[in-house]
Amino acid sequence: MRNNYSLLLITHSGGKTRQIFLTGRKIKLFILIAVFLSNSFVFFGIAYYKQQSELREIENQCRLINHEYTNLLSELNYLRNKIESLEKPTEEKTKANHQISKVEQIQAIIPNDLSYLVPIILEEAEKNKIDPFFIIAVIKHESNFDSTAISSNTNGSKDYGLMQINSNTLPYLANKMGFSPDEKTALDPIRNIKMGTFYLGELSSKFGKNMELIATAYNSGPTRAKSGANNYGKVVAEHYRMLQRDYCREQLVAQDFVGQNHKKGL
Repeated sequence: MRNNYSLLLITHSGGKTRQIFLTGRKIKLFILIAVFLSNSFVFFGIAYYKQQSELREIENQCRLINHEYTNLLSELNYLRNKIESLEKPTEEKTKANHQISKVEQIQAIIPNDLSYLVPIILEEAEKNKIDPFFIIAVIKHESNFDSTAISSNTNGSKDYGLMQINSNTLPYLANKMGFSPDEKTALDPIRNIKMGTFYLGELSSKFGKNMELIATAYNSGPTRAKSGANNYGKVVAEHYRMLQRDYCREQLVAQDFVGQNHKKGL
């Protein structure tokens, strides 16, 4: 026995009510269209939700960066006020002067759009016992301060971001930091610096204070560094020493200026 089904649709348009009867194939076609539209709405809904989640993550990261940068400015103002309140040169005053000078010099070296990274560089440098000027030298020669830099190597691996984190080393460093071992993590400037500085700290424990060997190991691997520094390591180490000399020179000029004003009673 064959069953005949019909579907009644009621529409309202222009103040008029219409009744449409669907039977047989028309009902099947209507159901297919309804299912297609339903799946389309679900697909676009998922895509929209994913996009909104990514936007919220970016907004949260921007708020975190602004907060850290604001804290840095507050710390600088605090240190300046501290110096002004000290009448005689003391160890605390000298340390505060050095900290301010170091921050200002790093800010002068890196591009303005990366100035928010200064507190991150200083924090990670202290945490991993690495001179921040050495980190700056590595970033300069690895990516020339290009946070979006991606390089391909002859062995098929890739290097990402400011400190050119190698894709073969990425899983190890990301695991140490508690990050996801993916390209997005490697290209994030803050996480990139955290991983790169951590790796420099590990290499310094193997090669001591020999900056040429540390730079060589960072760029070409620890095994290569055991046979001596390559040209890259020598160039980075020389750049680091130049930054140190500039910093020390500024410190001497500043001390001479303070000494002259002290003699004048200013």
